[in-house]
Amino acid sequence: MTTYMHPVLFKAAEAGDIDPFENYQTSLDQLLTPDENTILHVYLGNQRREPESSIKLFDFVVIILEMCPPLLFQANKKGEIPLHFAARYGHSNEVRVLIDRAKA
Repeated sequence: MTTYMHPVLFKAAEAGDIDPFENYQTSLDQLLTPDENTILHVYLGNQRREPESSIKLFDFVVIILEMCPPLLFQANKKGEIPLHFAARYGHSNEVRVLIDRAKA
């Protein structure tokens, strides 16, 4: 069953705020936008490419993937997985993390 992402959770994903997701009762891979973007798609698509945000980016991606590994390969309506978003928006450290996770 698909659960469309509540605006509060969307804003949390956008901002990289992990707290609302830590105690979320439903599987995180079921939280989707109408375009079927996951919280990782939302997060990676809304972060700046600036070096100072790199640690924050890395932490959010790693923690979310530890909480819900299926998000790694979950595609949106266009067939794009989070790796596509990380590459498109210039998040090279996250590209490496996502590739390393895929190899594991």
